[in-house]
Amino acid sequence: MDIDYLHVSAFTKVPGEGNSAAVCELQSWPRDEVLASVARRIALPVTSFLMRGARDVELRWFSRAGTPVASMCGHGTLAASYAVALSQPDQSRFSFRTPGGVVDVQREGELFRLALPRWECKPVETPTELAEALRRTPEEILDAGRDLIARYATEAEVRGLSPDMPKLLALGRRGFIATAPGIEFDCVSRFFCP
Repeated sequence: MDIDYLHVSAFTKVPGEGNSAAVCELQSWPRDEVLASVARRIALPVTSFLMRGARDVELRWFSRAGTPVASMCGHGTLAASYAVALSQPDQSRFSFRTPGGVVDVQREGELFRLALPRWECKPVETPTELAEALRRTPEEILDAGRDLIARYATEAEVRGLSPDMPKLLALGRRGFIATAPGIEFDCVSRFFCP
């Protein structure tokens, strides 16, 4: 089975920078084992698989390890948006049906606005272990289900993080988001996934 893919560098205009993702458009859904094998062979951080329907586009993601992403992948969704826009340049609005919910996309020239589903978060009462693993104590830690979010006061704190990855891995979460208000942008974030 031959499956073509588009290599997209999300969050940048410079090829090879930003977050890399592959986008594969399918006519029908093969077994998950096939999708996992394709994602492993492409070996980018995420492979986005899409299939167009009459009213929307179904979208799924697989990691480079071949694991399905069960909730949401922001840069994989942005890459898929770009691929849809390439093939349908006159379409300025469309929706993705994803495992994490519906994502509405609005395109304005080269910019894409994605309305991502909201995750409910709750404060973590004892943040000591995460603070030790991040090697800097945040102002607040939130539990977002699969990930933990550490909120810092400044962009410099987020940029200066050098986490202890084995300690993060021991916490048993998929990922860790560090964020703060930005200087040039509304916010800055880093994502760590051991």
